[in-house]
Amino acid sequence: MPFNALLATRSDQRAITTRVVSFEESQLMPGEVTVAVEWSSVSYRDALAITGAAPLIKTFPLIPGIDLAGTVEASLDARFERGDKVVLNGWALGQTHHGGYAQRARVSADWLLKLPASISTRDAMAIGTAGYTAMLSVLALEHGGLTPERGDVLVTGASGGVGSSAVSILSKLGYRVIASTGRQEQHSRLRVLGATEIIGRNIQSGEARSIGAARWMGAVDTVGSKTLAGILAQTGYGGVVAACGVVQGADLPASVLPFMQRAVTLIGIDSVNAPRAIRSRAWERLATDLDRATLAPVINEIGLADVPSTASAILQGKMRGRTIVNVNSGLRAVDVRQRRICGSADAMPPSPVGDVEDAVVSTGGSRPEISDPFGLSTGGFVAQLIRHQSPHLAPLCFSAGIDLLDISDPSASRGVF
Repeated sequence: MPFNALLATRSDQRAITTRVVSFEESQLMPGEVTVAVEWSSVSYRDALAITGAAPLIKTFPLIPGIDLAGTVEASLDARFERGDKVVLNGWALGQTHHGGYAQRARVSADWLLKLPASISTRDAMAIGTAGYTAMLSVLALEHGGLTPERGDVLVTGASGGVGSSAVSILSKLGYRVIASTGRQEQHSRLRVLGATEIIGRNIQSGEARSIGAARWMGAVDTVGSKTLAGILAQTGYGGVVAACGVVQGADLPASVLPFMQRAVTLIGIDSVNAPRAIRSRAWERLATDLDRATLAPVINEIGLADVPSTASAILQGKMRGRTIVNVNSGLRAVDVRQRRICGSADAMPPSPVGDVEDAVVSTGGSRPEISDPFGLSTGGFVAQLIRHQSPHLAPLCFSAGIDLLDISDPSASRGVF
């Protein structure tokens, strides 16, 4: 049975284009479990992949999307049965294996987790990889022996997805949270999330030191590089630091003195290939320790056809909060019998692509000649919408614990639906 999917393809010039297509289940990749996908999300990592700003997609054509939540339709694995609510994030999803931007997915059973009863599939994607990474960081702090009674916890990049989730979780657990951000307009929101104190991005006050006065006992760092070095230098005796991002850089210009003189522990967070037991524990804790009501004001809900333009907006810094994708929304067929799109056109079958208000159809003669370079149309005609993404000029880096991406290609990408 065909279903809608956002497919990424790459031209001979290595430009990535994306379009909503009708996909067959027979085209899905191997896996023991078939999932009726209900929700996915658009993260910064997704935006880099979809626009081609970073070489994250390793095989083409591919359905992007690094996470998904939905209901099991069929399973060859005894751990799952039809009707189970499941979540998947990380592993090879959206990189070498068809991802979450589709109404169906077939995946390895080892990648899936059953959702806690109190977390809906929509909630799971509102939490997303960002919230999951934040919880992995909190688990690491606890594993290192940190408790609220031992002292303050710093969260860097606090206005971002991982940072804001960490602030909310730590506050609910009783920690006094210091939030570091360069966005003054986010201060009020961070206080609502539970931050007690808010400081700027410059962690080092004055000249950088190998070790300085202790200011906190723990930290969740999403930035890396000099910021992480400054955090370590100002962490108290026996403190714990969880490193989960390299936005500033993957280098660490630090001294061993915080480790040798203060017994500071530095723990790296890998959200992509974390063992199943740790993933399960993280989602169990998210069900109890993350106040999901705090997420509601910052949730943007879109459909599949909106993903590429949203990805562009994220890279331009125009999006705030979490963006979740209802893969079953906004995909009504285009019918030129009711709306003349371009030139003359007789009645035609509905397009499998979806409802595109500004569709551009190349016409010839009395019937449209629809461009379908990838041979993916099952309805005979495909309506196309060209959206030129703005060039992304600045070098960027992103990490979910293990990746550093230095992007210098200024070429624009475009989405084709």
